[in-house]
Amino acid sequence: MKVIEHGPGAWHLFVQGQALFLEVHCKRGAFAHSVLLRLDADETRAYGMEGRGFLDKLAAAVQVADAGDGGTYRARDVADLYSGRIAEAMEDWQSERTGDPDKPAS
Repeated sequence: MKVIEHGPGAWHLFVQGQALFLEVHCKRGAFAHSVLLRLDADETRAYGMEGRGFLDKLAAAVQVADAGDGGTYRARDVADLYSGRIAEAMEDWQSERTGDPDKPAS
């Protein structure tokens, strides 16, 4: 698994094989957590056409839903299945960066 893009403070996009995963950073009051979604075929296609703009919109929708009841996004959360791989990918990504928090992932 590897980080391929990020929206500073909002989301990280990971790739594993052909699968894309979007980790969205959410906040409820004083508590912060993440929701990890495996992008479905339609979302993957939309990302291919719209790029980061699509990810920004999807992340915002997840954050709004999370502030309520979570809806379908919380039901799609696969963080428990991939937490170890996500942590390793984040460590690798952080070690590649030069300290600039807005530097795009390579």
